[in-house]
Amino acid sequence: MNNLTSFSSSSEKRGRIRLNRAIRYSLLAAAIMNKKRPRYFSFYLTLFLYYEFSVLKRKWNGLKGLLVPAALMISITRQCNLNCMGCYMHAKKPEIEQELTFEELLNLTTEAKNLGIFILVFAGGEPLIRFSNIRSLAVAFPKILMPIFTNGTIYDNEFVSDCISHPNILPIISLEGEKAQTDERRGMGVYQKAKTLCSILHDAGVLFGCSFTTTSENVYEITSLNFIKDLYSKGCRLFIFVEFVPMYENETLCLSPEKQTYLSEMIEEINSTIPVIALKFPGDQEWFSGCLAAGRGFAHISPSGSLEACPASEQSDRNVRNGLANALRSPLFQSIRQSGTLTSEKKGGCSLVYQEKHGKLR
Repeated sequence: MNNLTSFSSSSEKRGRIRLNRAIRYSLLAAAIMNKKRPRYFSFYLTLFLYYEFSVLKRKWNGLKGLLVPAALMISITRQCNLNCMGCYMHAKKPEIEQELTFEELLNLTTEAKNLGIFILVFAGGEPLIRFSNIRSLAVAFPKILMPIFTNGTIYDNEFVSDCISHPNILPIISLEGEKAQTDERRGMGVYQKAKTLCSILHDAGVLFGCSFTTTSENVYEITSLNFIKDLYSKGCRLFIFVEFVPMYENETLCLSPEKQTYLSEMIEEINSTIPVIALKFPGDQEWFSGCLAAGRGFAHISPSGSLEACPASEQSDRNVRNGLANALRSPLFQSIRQSGTLTSEKKGGCSLVYQEKHGKLR
């Protein structure tokens, strides 16, 4: 089966249609919830309209046999000021190559825009260590949405000012729950520093969100309406529940099927009762006809430019230093999509990571 055949399968089409629908809905919802903040209202309404151009670009590339995802996740640096439990970057083998330079990031973003990629998610490490690079990209590409997943402990007045000036910069502050959960997994004092940043951004009128590594231990706490309402009162408008994916199978922190169902039900309740956007990552796999990794909806780029199926993945056969389009033609990605790995389930974690660990992907 070639790449064009894979791209044209009914499940691939259904997954892309539903992903596009979800992104459109989120952009429109962001505009509506910010109707009293003209800067954000006009920005997200513009993005809602502009998104159609990115869809057309991706469809055009699809006709040529190139599957282009809507989003790229870029781990812009391995460096971090914390040592959080369960961090993918710490669990992975150290990279010996240098991190992508700003010029390489600029070339990558230019090509991403031309291919139809609409969202660049910056992670790490701690991405604010290289915030000057992200800021320059945000200035150069004002119609690319740039969420930044930060631990919320290293920031200054310039960062806040840049968030005000460039609405495509979307800070996402990572928490594990209340103080006890957050400080246990991230370090003493982290919770208070992160909550302080929430207050600073709220007072400055900056739109921001919070993310939560969702485990069997904290799923009830972080989805409680009282917890959500408290963060809402402090200005948070986007809630991202990142399901814990272990680097090894049968981790006790993984959500059971019952807790996964509970998480989905609570996200629906949050969205229906509080004027926020709540979503989970990697998303509703049944709704999207499987996992969105390996270019189906997103792909991950390591600090040195290796293109990977997702942040938890360690395998790569292409580097974006040789061009993003070339990297997206990855035989490994095609093999993953065609193998059924993304539509299968594995008790205790991710099917893709499981097959990588057991040498079943080549």
